[in-house]
Amino acid sequence: MPWVLALDSDEELETASLLEYAWVLDQPEIGGVEVEIRSIASLQDRQTLIQLHWYPRLFRSGPTIRYIGRVHEQIRPALEARGWQVVRMPIVIWHYGYAGRQACEKARRNAELLRYELARSPGDMWLQYHLGMTLFTAGEKEEALRVLSSCCWSSELSPEQRAWARIRAAQSALALSRLAEVEKLLMMPIPEPALEGLRRFILAATFLQQQRFEQALTLLDSPVVLNSPLVEAERVQGFIRQLYGIVQSLSQQ
Repeated sequence: MPWVLALDSDEELETASLLEYAWVLDQPEIGGVEVEIRSIASLQDRQTLIQLHWYPRLFRSGPTIRYIGRVHEQIRPALEARGWQVVRMPIVIWHYGYAGRQACEKARRNAELLRYELARSPGDMWLQYHLGMTLFTAGEKEEALRVLSSCCWSSELSPEQRAWARIRAAQSALALSRLAEVEKLLMMPIPEPALEGLRRFILAATFLQQQRFEQALTLLDSPVVLNSPLVEAERVQGFIRQLYGIVQSLSQQ
């Protein structure tokens, strides 16, 4: 059966990564491939990676293969119902939807669609997760915190989704100066190195607001933070230099 590659208008395939792993398309038991979607945002003249997630965008077509849902549509259930495996491969799609001025407007539109779906399926953790993530993108920090906090430990979500829910809920709490909630959300490490680096960075920012300088320095001055693609290395190094000066000055008093 032929394969479909699903791309949104604000996305771009990294062709070399597809060619490198094209052999997977010849495996008869495989019907779908989760690819790595890298979302970026523009900060003045720079581009910063703000999120990584995996999603089945490469899949076999067939008469029973249909998406479900109005937004963040799912194809996996149809593939698995057909008896096919869905595997994860390091094929990369770049997503530029957060880089333009219309990102918040798009997120607000998607949030309304997700609220509608959630009203029809209350308790659906997958919908709740995507609503919370969308609200975060839209800048609705109070509601994002409420929605994500209620699903970030759910076993119905994947470990990756639970980690992102904790991260975005903590960032929302930090923006609202609810520092105790940030610490509660980020108390447990995250196995995935890139997300663990971001977790430590957010927690360090919380400690800085509380003038817990040594604890902040310990979190920031580590390879897992400096090597995380989700954290600006130059910004971290600037914080580290400042913190070393503060800690040294305090120790001499």
